[in-house]
This record gives sequence, C-alpha cells and structure tokens, in this order.
Amino acid sequence: MSDLHHIYYNRRGEPITHEQQMEEWKQSDFDWDKMKRVARQEQDDIVVSTVFLGLNHQAEALQGHEVAVTLAFGLTGDTSSE
Repeated sequence: MSDLHHIYYNRRGEPITHEQQMEEWKQSDFDWDKMKRVARQEQDDIVVSTVFLGLNHQAEALQGHEVAVTLAFGLTGDTSSE
C-alpha cells in the first residue's frame, strides 16, 4: 500500500495504524500540547499556531501527505474569534 493510502501518521511523518496512534495519544497523558501543538507564536493581536493532525488530509490525487496545519488568527478581516 502506498503512503497516499495511509490515513494515520506519527509526528515523524511515518504511517501507523489507528491502534498505534491511540497508544501514542495515551502515552502523552492526553496532553494537547505534547501530542498536537507543534508551534505557537503571538505578536500583538496575531496568533500563528501549527498543530499536528495525525491524519492524512491530503486528497489522494495529489502527491505527498498533509498531517499538520498552520493557521493565523487576528489578521485584518479575520472574524473567526467574533
């Protein structure tokens, strides 16, 4: 099975089973910062946060896999916190 068909990944980007992912989550003591947060930076009213998803969110037709996402909050026109 190619990497494009794997659903679950560890933080090193290696494909794992659902059971292995649940074990890693358990070993992190279910701590969000240990398991999911990759980076967070704040400046003025802007917050940029990168989190580990653990799931491949990339469409199969595209190459590679997407297991983390970076979002910025507080930018001009951002209404997500209202």
